[in-house]
Amino acid sequence: MADLPPYPDSKGDDTGDDTGVGPGRGSTARERLLAGTPMTEESGSMDVPQMGEGAAHVPQRRPVITALAAAGIIGPILFTVAFVVQGLFRLDEYNPVAETVSALEAGSGGWVQQVNFVVFGLLTIAFAVGLQLEVRPARLGWVGPAMLVLSGLALLWAAVFPIREDASGVTLPPGLHLVGGFTYFSSAAVGLIVLSRRLARDPKWRGLAGYTLAAGVTAVVGFVAINVLVRPDAAPLHAWYGLAQRVLLLAVLFPPTIVLALRLLRLTRAGDALHDSKGDDTAVGLDHGSTTGTPRWVKVFGIIVIVLVLLFAIKMLTVGGGPGMHTP
Repeated sequence: MADLPPYPDSKGDDTGDDTGVGPGRGSTARERLLAGTPMTEESGSMDVPQMGEGAAHVPQRRPVITALAAAGIIGPILFTVAFVVQGLFRLDEYNPVAETVSALEAGSGGWVQQVNFVVFGLLTIAFAVGLQLEVRPARLGWVGPAMLVLSGLALLWAAVFPIREDASGVTLPPGLHLVGGFTYFSSAAVGLIVLSRRLARDPKWRGLAGYTLAAGVTAVVGFVAINVLVRPDAAPLHAWYGLAQRVLLLAVLFPPTIVLALRLLRLTRAGDALHDSKGDDTAVGLDHGSTTGTPRWVKVFGIIVIVLVLLFAIKMLTVGGGPGMHTP
């Protein structure tokens, strides 16, 4: 009987092992994986330790994501403290139960609230970019963070086009400022709803998907209710306009923002600890965030942010509205 030719999988030509035991070029992907040999395109599969061309750069961007997460925590808190303190100092002319936060822009000290809008807007945009970078990518997953960026731009818009009052102290119609208010509440609420879908597809964020969705839906319902039952001058609850808006902000929109930011911060720190324990870049394999460059929509929104901030600065310095420069 003629000798049978050796099986291709039994040759250890890649490792120099002639015993037929080593994971040679003809080995199956499973055998090579169990033997600890990286799988390459030559062997018909992907290299397991590599998560993408940008994976090696993930640890270097973690300090940036940490700062973006901090922006999501600081933004709502700082904004709230600022408008509460302003209201306390202006009780003789301002009623927080009846008047909205934007009404603080009217009066000689209105520039403070304008700056408050700018700071909160920039921090909101920064936090949205952090979510985009960290949460696992999904089809159209960028829409959620983009809506949150839009809400930040709306805050900048509210600063550029503030509410004013006439010489007698009567608040003038909001005009273009109303566009900013409508855009902020609608985009923030819808952004949470859309974002929840992307969170549900990431094991690290799945536990917050339901809460984020519920908060977004509640915000939409609350926003519609306010515009029907509270905002119009003839509405039955118009006298409670300021209180209704604060409830929507402090009880519905701000809590999920802070919760998501805390999760982002915790995951980033956990990634740092894991990376330090590994001592190399292999820890990035556990990161599900995007490893590509900056998305185009982030660059576009960044340009818009710069334009709005410049418009705000020019208006503060030339038209009036800064300290000692108030124009009714």
